[in-house]
Amino acid sequence: MNSLLIGLLSTLATSCSAALPNTDVGRVNEAISISHDGKSILLVDATTHQSCTIATGATPARFSSDGSAILVSAGAYVPKSTLVHCGNQVLHPIDVPAEMGALADVSIPGNVYVGMVLVDVQPASYLAVVAHLGSTTNLVSLPGAYIDTLPISALRENAFFYDEEAGPFPLISSDGRYVAVDGNPDCSAQAKLGVWDIHENKKVVLNGERSAVEAECRGLFESGPGDRGSH
Repeated sequence: MNSLLIGLLSTLATSCSAALPNTDVGRVNEAISISHDGKSILLVDATTHQSCTIATGATPARFSSDGSAILVSAGAYVPKSTLVHCGNQVLHPIDVPAEMGALADVSIPGNVYVGMVLVDVQPASYLAVVAHLGSTTNLVSLPGAYIDTLPISALRENAFFYDEEAGPFPLISSDGRYVAVDGNPDCSAQAKLGVWDIHENKKVVLNGERSAVEAECRGLFESGPGDRGSH
């Protein structure tokens, strides 16, 4: 990452490490809340009422888009499965590489996460990193993706607005193949960012009647029976 980007990230370091919003509903009948001391997460669903202590503390957290994890800061997540079975153990969040920007979404079954790299501060503008868990290699090189070999002027041309406190947040498909980094699953040819096919490193463009295209595009992000939040 070039020195200018490092400086930009340092400028907003406080913002990037700020608490993520508390999302009460990850899916139907499932909720999370944070203890008053900010150290524990309470997970409640149809069969679970589990409180778990997080070693590094838990900022107001939110579910990942597929419900497989809970983002506990702008740089770390906890698998939902570990919350369900934490018992009396203190949980240690899994960090994503700091140079990948602010953690925006993660899919454990899809082995993918999305980070947002700050490239401008007025207004706050970001580019996306889509990488395998544990990796720093961006799998996508489309407009809107952070490409470290490009000059900052070129990067800024494709940057987009992102609010790490309010969203909209990225969406990763349940199979880890598709991502809508701006939270808008738009597969039309006119979409600025649209939906990315991670495996093919290309934008998904569907043709046909508008309502049919919209339905098919949303379908890329719909979980199969029992998929969402079950991992």
